[in-house]
Amino acid sequence: MCGLAGFYSFTDTWKLDKPTLVRMLADIQDRGKDATGYATQVKPGGKFFYGKAPMLVAQFATEFLGKPEVPVGFAALLHTRSASVGSEKDNRNNHPICHGDVIAVHNGTINVADVAKAYKEINITPIAEVDSSIFPVLLHEMGIPKGVAYMNKNLAGTGAVVALLRDGSLFMARDGRPLYLGRTKEGIVWSSDGDSVLNVIRQEGLMGQFWGSLCRFEPYTYLVLNRNGKVAEAGEFKLPTYFGFLPMAGYQAATSQGAVDVCDWPGCAKKSRSMVARDSKILNLCNKHVNKANQFPKLPF
Repeated sequence: MCGLAGFYSFTDTWKLDKPTLVRMLADIQDRGKDATGYATQVKPGGKFFYGKAPMLVAQFATEFLGKPEVPVGFAALLHTRSASVGSEKDNRNNHPICHGDVIAVHNGTINVADVAKAYKEINITPIAEVDSSIFPVLLHEMGIPKGVAYMNKNLAGTGAVVALLRDGSLFMARDGRPLYLGRTKEGIVWSSDGDSVLNVIRQEGLMGQFWGSLCRFEPYTYLVLNRNGKVAEAGEFKLPTYFGFLPMAGYQAATSQGAVDVCDWPGCAKKSRSMVARDSKILNLCNKHVNKANQFPKLPF
């Protein structure tokens, strides 16, 4: 079990700030305490910026909030990982995972034998040991329609997947795992935790309005959104059921460091994992860095 969250803006005037993103990470930390990650893109067609490390949200937030060079673009992918396949000590296994023109986060588990077979069939050396790595690889190498069709036929397991594409589009898919959506006037927010989405809706002052609606992403579907909020593509996302026990490893990961887009901020990936409780430390960091002209209610952790 892992946690997903994030936002996607349909305009150049609206986005969530860093303290809000940290709060969203804190809301999903109980779903994964082995690693924390973040990805963004400043402009469509540009490089992906992402940082990830085997640490809890409180420690990750120190880097994220304290360094102005860490950008927040028109979208953000957030992830907290509960490691199953692939050690969190190898940062390639942590999320977000980038391959080519796709960067993705995943909550769920895929049969590693199917993952190994997929890598072999498309003649790509595994970019990481983690089973989730196959999602950005298939989406980039095969394209979305063919890639999803391959997943539906060949990748046994479950999952919710959110990916940012190089052209600025957003891919979202859900097969069994929770994923809640909220709409603002200028974009969407999502999370594995429905209350987290409601907290953002309250912050934006939209509670009770049409724009502030909360819904669960329709299961067994995928869609692609473009920057103007239109659905560019949609279809079925229904992975085959897997009844066996999932082994912890099934193939050898590549030894290379992966995509050229990696831009971990200084010190993030080098720190050892710290079992810091999810407590007022996160709240204090948020309050320290929040824009005082745009305060939002304190939330319990």
